[in-house]
Amino acid sequence: MKVLMLIHQLNGYGGNYQRAFALAKGLHKKGVDVSILGSRTDIGFRVKKGNIDGIQHIESPDLSPKKLRKTGFSLFDLLYRILFIRLGDFDIIHGFAQRPVVLIPSILRKKNVIYISDWSDLWNFHGLAGRRSFLMKLTVGLFDSFTERHMRQKANGITVISEYLYKKALHLGIPNERIKKIKIGAPSVRIEESKEYFRHKYGIRSDEKNLIYTGFSHHDVDLLVDTFGRLVEADSSFRLITTGKGNEYLSKRISESNLNDWFLNFGHVSYLQMFEIIACADLAVLPYSDNTLNIARFPNRLGDYIAVGTPTISNDVGELKSFFSKYKLGLLTKDSKEHFAEAIKDFFDNKRDELTHEVILSAIKEGFSWDNQSEILLTFYNSLILKKKRMKKALVCGAGGFIGGHLVKRLKSEGYWVRGIDLKKNEYGNNDSDEFITGDLRDPKIVSEVITSDLDEVYQLAADMGGAGFVFTGDNDSDIMHNSALCNLNVLEEVKNKEIKKVFYSSSACMYPEYNQMDPNNPKCSEDSAYPAAPDSEYGWEKLFSERLYLTYKRNHNIDVKVARFHNIFGPQGTWNGGREKAPAALCRKVAETATGGVIEVWGDGKQTRSFLLVDECVEGVRRLMESDFSGPVNIGSEEMISINDFAKMIIDISGKDISIKNIEGPTGVAGRNSDNKLIKEKLNWAPKMTLRESTEITYHWIEEQVKLGAEANV
Repeated sequence: MKVLMLIHQLNGYGGNYQRAFALAKGLHKKGVDVSILGSRTDIGFRVKKGNIDGIQHIESPDLSPKKLRKTGFSLFDLLYRILFIRLGDFDIIHGFAQRPVVLIPSILRKKNVIYISDWSDLWNFHGLAGRRSFLMKLTVGLFDSFTERHMRQKANGITVISEYLYKKALHLGIPNERIKKIKIGAPSVRIEESKEYFRHKYGIRSDEKNLIYTGFSHHDVDLLVDTFGRLVEADSSFRLITTGKGNEYLSKRISESNLNDWFLNFGHVSYLQMFEIIACADLAVLPYSDNTLNIARFPNRLGDYIAVGTPTISNDVGELKSFFSKYKLGLLTKDSKEHFAEAIKDFFDNKRDELTHEVILSAIKEGFSWDNQSEILLTFYNSLILKKKRMKKALVCGAGGFIGGHLVKRLKSEGYWVRGIDLKKNEYGNNDSDEFITGDLRDPKIVSEVITSDLDEVYQLAADMGGAGFVFTGDNDSDIMHNSALCNLNVLEEVKNKEIKKVFYSSSACMYPEYNQMDPNNPKCSEDSAYPAAPDSEYGWEKLFSERLYLTYKRNHNIDVKVARFHNIFGPQGTWNGGREKAPAALCRKVAETATGGVIEVWGDGKQTRSFLLVDECVEGVRRLMESDFSGPVNIGSEEMISINDFAKMIIDISGKDISIKNIEGPTGVAGRNSDNKLIKEKLNWAPKMTLRESTEITYHWIEEQVKLGAEANV
C-alpha cells in the first residue's frame, strides 16, 4: 500500500504535521510505504526530499512568501502538488486540514485513488476562524468555514479526532461507515538516561518544582500564565519550562507578569530533545479552557508527556475526562487559575508518589499509543480500498432536477460511482455526480451512450413536469405525455439491451383516480385503489402508463424493477419561481416576497387538502425500496394532511410576518390527496418521520434566502 499524507504546514512544524508524522511512523512499521508532502521551509527552485524514521518528506519548489507557504495558500505549492499527485502512483491520499494546497490536489486526484480527509480541529467561526483578526476572518476564516461545511463530503473517508467532530461529520450527511475516530497516542521514544542526567544536561535544578509546557499554540496561554503567577506568588521554587517555536505571546505574557526569573524557554528544539526536556520536569501542565474549540479537538502534546512517563495536570474539558478516567495519566481540575494552581500544589504535596513514572507509562501498555492508532487507521484504509473495488455504479436520469440532485448526493455519500444525465445541470449546485452528461433522453442514441453495461442500477426520474399552473391548464398535455413516455420507452429498452440488474421508476400520486379524491377530508390513495383508472390530468395518465410499462419489462425480461409513487415532494434546491414550481415552493416564495401587512394569493378556496414530504425523506424511501425485495408500486409520502389555506398560514407563521390570504380562481387539482403508508410500513418497515412544520421551516428559510439573493442581484 502506498500512502501520501498532505499537510499545509511547513514540514516539521505544527499540530497537523505532528499528527501525520506520528501516524505515518506507525504505518511504516506495518510495511506501508508512507510519504509526507508539506510546505517548504525556505524559498527554493528545486524539490526537497529527506527521510526521517523511514518516512519520506517532500517539499515543493516554492517562491512564495513564508506567510503564504505556511498557511497553505501558495500558488507554486498548489500547482506542484496537483502535478505530483496526478503523475504519482498512490493508493491513498490522506489530507490533513482543508487548505487549498491540501484540498484541491486531493479532489483532482486520479479516480482510482482514495481520498481521506483528517479533521482534528474546528475551523469554523465557533472555533479557529472566530479567533482570528477581522481581516483574517474575512479571508482565511470564510474559506475555512466554507470548506469545513461543504467539502468534507468530497472525501471517500473521514478521520476525526473527537466525538464532537464525529457527530459533526454525521450531521454533514457523511455515512457512519466512512468515518473513523483516530485519536492521539504516545509515541515510541527510548529515553534511557535518568531524569537527573537530563537535568544536568539542560541546566535544570532538581531542588525546584519544574513544570513543562510544550507547543506553539497561543490558545489557553492566559490560563497558563495566570496560574503560574499565582503559584510563584505562593512558592518561589516553581519553574516553568517551555519548548516550541513561535510562542511569542507566551513570552510577552510572562514578561508583562514579571515572571521571567521563573521562566526557561528552549524555543524550537529537535524531536528527541523535546522528549529529553519533558523528562526533566516533575509535572506537565496542559491548560485547556472549556470552549467549543477545545471540546472539538484533542491535544497532541498529552501523548508526548505520557511517552516519557511525566504526569499531566489539565482541565476536565471534552474527552479529556474519559481519557483521564480510562488511563492513569495525572489530574484534572476546573479551568480557572485558582483551581488549576491548587491542583498543581496538591500534586507536589500529596500525589507525587502516587503518579510515578511507571504508573504513567502503563497507559501505553494499555493501548494509549500512536502505534495502536496507526493500526486502527490501517484497518480503515483497507476497508475503504475493499469498498472501492466493490463500488457500485449508478445512472441517475434527471440528475439536474430537484429530487435527482438530492438522490445523486445520497448515492455519493454511500460510496457509489454516479453518472448523471439531464438537459442541464442543477442550478443550485447539487452536482455531485462523478460524470454528468448534458443530453436528451428522448434521443435513443443518447440513451444508448449513457446506459452502459457496467452499471449496477438505473434511477429514472426524468419527466416533463411542473406545478398546477403547468399540469392542469391543458396547454402542455401533448408535450407532457410525448416527452415523458418517450424517455421511459428509451430507457427501458436500453436497460433490457445492456442487461442492467436493477431500475427504479418515479411515478406520482397524480395517477390515482379523481373520483377517490373528491372529499378533501377523506381522500383514498392506497396502492390498491389505482383501478378503475381515472387520473385528473394527462400527467397522471402518463405516469400510470409508464408504471405498467416498467412492470411489463419486469415480467417479460426479468428486470428487477422498483416503482414508487411520490406525494408532493418539496425542500431546498428545488424550483421556486418561473411557473413550474409546486405549491409549497410557490407559497414560500410569495410569503418571502411579501412585507408585513401585505396579501398573498392562493388559488381556489384554499380548502383543498394535501400532504407534503421533505425531499431527504423521499430519497431515504427510494434507497430503502431499492435495497428491498419489494417491487411496488408503493407510496412515498407523508400522512400529515393539511388544507392549502392552513398550509399558507403555517408558512406565514414561520416567517414571523403579519400577512393576509386572498383566495382567487386558479387550477387546484383534486379536492383532497394524502399518502396512505400502510403498505410501505408493511414491506419496508419504515415510514417518513419529520413533521410538516419541521420540513417547511427548512424549505422556507432556503427560499427566503434565494429571494433575498435575487433582490440584491437586481439592485
